[in-house]
Amino acid sequence: MKLTISGITTNLCPQNSTFMSEYKCNLIIAGVGKSGTSSLHLYLDAHPEICMSNIKEPQFFSMDSQYEKGLEYHNSLFICETPSTKVFGESSTTYFASEVAMHRIKQSLKSPKIIIVLRDPVERTISHYRWLYALGLESRPFLQAIQESGYDFDPNESVADRWCFMSYLEFSLYSKWVPKWKELFGEENVLLLRSDDLKANPTGVTSLCCSFLEINSFGGKLHIEQNRTDDIRVQSQKKLFRALRSVIPHPLKRSIKLAVPNLVNKLNILSVRSDKIVPPQISESERVYLSELLNADLEFFSNVAHV
Repeated sequence: MKLTISGITTNLCPQNSTFMSEYKCNLIIAGVGKSGTSSLHLYLDAHPEICMSNIKEPQFFSMDSQYEKGLEYHNSLFICETPSTKVFGESSTTYFASEVAMHRIKQSLKSPKIIIVLRDPVERTISHYRWLYALGLESRPFLQAIQESGYDFDPNESVADRWCFMSYLEFSLYSKWVPKWKELFGEENVLLLRSDDLKANPTGVTSLCCSFLEINSFGGKLHIEQNRTDDIRVQSQKKLFRALRSVIPHPLKRSIKLAVPNLVNKLNILSVRSDKIVPPQISESERVYLSELLNADLEFFSNVAHV
């Protein structure tokens, strides 16, 4: 069977007992962004029977440039494998709103389990906008941004080549995308979690994940703190690039720019972004407008069971 999505033709392999996959991966955390997937990735990676990818957000099945790297590259992401490993998982929030990613996963992996972390769609959309604004990748007023860049997600078109994406509303359309995941993979293979539960009760959430994955529970209380690694790394990189920019002589900068055209530009961008950008507060009227746009998705989220 062949499927064509957005000009891409892909062969679909039936997922049954005779389908043999060479991919190690059998768990996908498919989203959504700004909902705690980084924390869940770390929590599950602490389990002795789970090996999560050493790179979070590899975007392998959604981005053409990544998918072209092939099977061996994806398998190489799992460097913590031990004899007790039963689950190989990776987390990429771009998968949630990408039919291409869904069908590549269906084609490539044998009976994968899918976990989707959902957050109040209004709060998630606002957080998404404010995150990009703080990074210096967004400058438009909130309503203008969601009206102009709300839909039509293309995982191959990131902002400033940093794997940052807008499509603010698309990632909050739970009533549109979750049914697609359940239809393609089977409702019994898709676990929906709430970000508020993950924050308040990580032990209970990870125990539920273990039951879903048919492995032993942790057997104790989790002591992993909320993931701040990315923020720390980004700040360290900014400080490093700012220091480098200040000491590199101007003639050398010109030579570097000729040899590597984008490098000096990136140094300048990172230097500017090292200064804190405070995103705007969202007014009550803007929240009401957003709530009306996402009414069906607010209702969908309200029906997601708590742990």
